[in-house]
Amino acid sequence: MGLLTELFVAADADAKTYDHTSAARFKSVKLGGLTNLEFETLWAILAKQEWSPDTHALGDVASSDSTWTFKFPRAYIDTLRAVDARAISEAAKSWAATEELSCDPADIEPVIEQLVSLARSLDERNASLFVWTSL
Repeated sequence: MGLLTELFVAADADAKTYDHTSAARFKSVKLGGLTNLEFETLWAILAKQEWSPDTHALGDVASSDSTWTFKFPRAYIDTLRAVDARAISEAAKSWAATEELSCDPADIEPVIEQLVSLARSLDERNASLFVWTSL
């Protein structure tokens, strides 16, 4: 069984109790095999910066022995909202070439597109963007 990954939009309080079975209650996208580290790396790529755990870490929301939930910081959301199709394509090439992914850019570009779409869907009410992973 592989790693489950889901991106979802929720209020901060609701994110703490998110799990695979509650996905239908939230605007979400099911992925696979990605962790917070890969999304942190993408943030650095989009920001044209070298990755740093101090700068690009996602916020730890909840965890158990086999699940983890992280929040995308507002600065990351703002970066995602600002990218255009060309920037997404360029980021896909760089992200695909990372040691963690080592894949075809065409395989990972849809993930960036979905992430951007979710970021743009956020309204100013207390909703945020999260990533949930499970073994």
